[in-house]
Amino acid sequence: MTLRTVSALALTRGNDEWLLQFRSHDAPTHPHMWALFGGGQDAGETPSAALYREIREEIGLRITATLVGTYDFPADGIRCSLFISGLKPTDHGGTSLACMTQAQTEGATLGFFRWSDIEQMRVVPHVVELLKHAREWLKA
Repeated sequence: MTLRTVSALALTRGNDEWLLQFRSHDAPTHPHMWALFGGGQDAGETPSAALYREIREEIGLRITATLVGTYDFPADGIRCSLFISGLKPTDHGGTSLACMTQAQTEGATLGFFRWSDIEQMRVVPHVVELLKHAREWLKA
């Protein structure tokens, strides 16, 4: 089976808080679940180029991110390049959650959530695994 290549962003603002989007009822995969922002790689596109394009399209951010790793999820048919970035109040011209919400083009809503809350939420299973990798990467 060939896995579809995707890129995802684990965006934190510190204090073990992570940005997630709630997938709308008409989402092609995982409707009514929380997920990371990102998406599929176009033909000839690098994982980082796909990530930057998707993040600009979905929430209007221009970010700098670091590759954490690439992980296969055969049950979901994807190979995911996970990137991590931090957001401070002064980043991106003071981009606030309200600005990201206004720019959001995918998903029903978004928010920053603490890991302890994420464990109790309805999150796409592979997203939980990706966030575990991101948390471990930060500790290293």
